[in-house]
Amino acid sequence: NINAYHKEIATVGGTGALSISFSLFLNDNQYILLPQTGWSNYDAIAKNYNLKPMYYSLTDKDNNIDIMDMMLKSLQIIKKQHKLVIVINDPCQNPTGISLSQNDWKLLIEYFNRLEEYGNVIIINDIAYIDYGYKNPFEYLSNFNRMADNVLSVITYSCSKAVSSYGYRVGMALIISNNEVEVNRVFNCFKRKTRCYYSNVNNGFMLAYGKMMKDYKQLYLQELNYAIDMLKKRSECFIEQASINN
Repeated sequence: NINAYHKEIATVGGTGALSISFSLFLNDNQYILLPQTGWSNYDAIAKNYNLKPMYYSLTDKDNNIDIMDMMLKSLQIIKKQHKLVIVINDPCQNPTGISLSQNDWKLLIEYFNRLEEYGNVIIINDIAYIDYGYKNPFEYLSNFNRMADNVLSVITYSCSKAVSSYGYRVGMALIISNNEVEVNRVFNCFKRKTRCYYSNVNNGFMLAYGKMMKDYKQLYLQELNYAIDMLKKRSECFIEQASINN
């Protein structure tokens, strides 16, 4: 679905992609916008680089998905420091399971495009659990094709989540923008930082993952679909019981 200019680079897990992104786009004491309910390591990584977290809520007072707070906090930050770096863990957000709709993403990209007068926008889209979505989870990516030149996205991905085996330390950063020069600049910065931090990723697992996708893809997809179906049934059961018990 991605027609905008893009480049990808292997990282030490999804965490490696996130950590490099946090350090690359912001300086000490600058603000980063994080989900109020989210993975605790976002805060740990931000504090490690002396960044100031600000938080947005994904739901309104009635627990309905609402992106308005995200938009308001984005405007506050970019007006203050003329740059916005926002982390959006979607789809299948950890720990809520929330997935934004196609229309939510359309509205967000349109909004970020309009912030051009204030500065650049960097969307760090953490898709660690995208493989477990069951409502066409990759469809929203087409919205990145409509980003203005002031908007860049880094999609961070984790192979260990995709195969339900933690610890292999292989992930990816996918850099996307309609500004080809900026993508190449960010890619080169990523490449230098990865060489400085850890030189290379787990080559053995990269080879194993490639062989699995080439020779055993159907078996993998069967296991994955079984897990998706199980999670869907569990979530439906949880929601039903939570509703009954208020």
